[in-house]
Amino acid sequence: MAMKIKSVYLETNDIAGTVAFYGGRLGLPIVDLMAKSVTFQVGWSQLHFRVNTQTQPFYHLAFLIPSNQMQEAFAWLSKRTGVLPFTDGRKIAHFENWNAHAFYFLDNHGTILEFIARHELNNVSYKSFNSSSILSINEVGVPVDSVSEAGEFLLANYAIPYFAEGPRMPDFVVMGESEGLLIVPRAGRGWWPTMRPAEKHPIRIQLEHHGKPIELRFHEEIQVKRPLAVAW
Repeated sequence: MAMKIKSVYLETNDIAGTVAFYGGRLGLPIVDLMAKSVTFQVGWSQLHFRVNTQTQPFYHLAFLIPSNQMQEAFAWLSKRTGVLPFTDGRKIAHFENWNAHAFYFLDNHGTILEFIARHELNNVSYKSFNSSSILSINEVGVPVDSVSEAGEFLLANYAIPYFAEGPRMPDFVVMGESEGLLIVPRAGRGWWPTMRPAEKHPIRIQLEHHGKPIELRFHEEIQVKRPLAVAW
């Protein structure tokens, strides 16, 4: 069993806008809604937000879609929100080294979202694309101060590998496997495709790595806690 992202916990300064965007525009099922928190179902993953009105957090997430439905997903999403240009006016990016296609858009916080089709995965679908076609949260961006220290920490403590297809650079690495990846830039490095500098905001991630549960907390530094029954 590969690495899968089971739950991601983020913050929002606009809970009503978050519900309207993810539940309304994207049509993700709402699992739980309270005055200061909301949880959405994203395929086999869950996406949680809690209110923090003291900051204006933004993040990077990628959602995995069936490997044969890039054009369908693009058409579906384009009817619901704007799609960001990638390069040279193109809106669908082709990552040859990753054998993947992707496109980008923004949520109500300015979080950079992505739909990605990874063609090596066996997840072809012949149903019409809609919100239920989204398979999972596939990538989570986790900006840090020291990329090398973060990468070595994840490898040494939890055997989360450097992504075989890379890249591995002083200010940017990718950790994990095709079904679940941690995108680890140096804080301040620009996120594609907007080049907005990456910022550190609270993130909690629950993973399943080859059948073993892992919980990671990224704030100013990485913290790792077990068991998973920790109050959010």
